[in-house]
Amino acid sequence: MKFGVLRKNFKISKNMNGFLEAAKEILKMKKQPLHYTEITRFAIEEGLLSTKGLTPEASMNALIATDIKKKGIASDFAKVGKGVYSINENKIDANFF
Repeated sequence: MKFGVLRKNFKISKNMNGFLEAAKEILKMKKQPLHYTEITRFAIEEGLLSTKGLTPEASMNALIATDIKKKGIASDFAKVGKGVYSINENKIDANFF
């Protein structure tokens, strides 16, 4: 499977959801956009994320990008540059629609 390409039946496991929760917490703590490698490093350093995977940075990037693609403006995240994410200040509740 190529990096960034997900299967149609892709589902977020508890560990993958942990990546998103950790990313959200780090972005709130740092109060600025961060590159996915920084988000991952800070999450591991703060003890918010533990993984046995060899490429946690790639997982973080893919999960945040997928969350944005699937949820759009209802995502907790906004892409502000290549591999750089922030908290979505314009988030709209998915139930709004």
